[in-house]
Amino acid sequence: MGSKSPLVLVSNRGPVTFQPGGEVKRGTGGLVTALIGLASYRDATWIASAMTDEDLEQAERHDGEAFPVRAPDGGEYRVKLVASDPDAYATLALSLARDTMLRTALRAPGPGGLRHALQLSPLMDEATHAQKMDAALRQMWREWCKK
Repeated sequence: MGSKSPLVLVSNRGPVTFQPGGEVKRGTGGLVTALIGLASYRDATWIASAMTDEDLEQAERHDGEAFPVRAPDGGEYRVKLVASDPDAYATLALSLARDTMLRTALRAPGPGGLRHALQLSPLMDEATHAQKMDAALRQMWREWCKK
């Protein structure tokens, strides 16, 4: 399967969240679901927001550095949890949500717009994406069959 170079994933939610009593739960959300399989088969570091108080404790325990964690589904990941000030986080989210000029600029057709950038990105190369996805799924199947 393709490149074996390290992969860095950055998302708001991570592959796991830490709960009271030391329990580890699988992260939630569509992006986590989509990327968790990829992260299982690559040397990946997943950078995510610390979502719970226990996530914050883990971030502090590891001095803000990436650390290995085993998820309930058996996957093992390197995770770096980033602490955010809750008030600053909410203020930024609200500010971005209210910024109609930014949203208009991002949605604008042509150069400078998000749609234009996306159209030029490898994500829109359906044929190559399908080939790589096929190869990745076949590799995952081979790995699963070895178990």
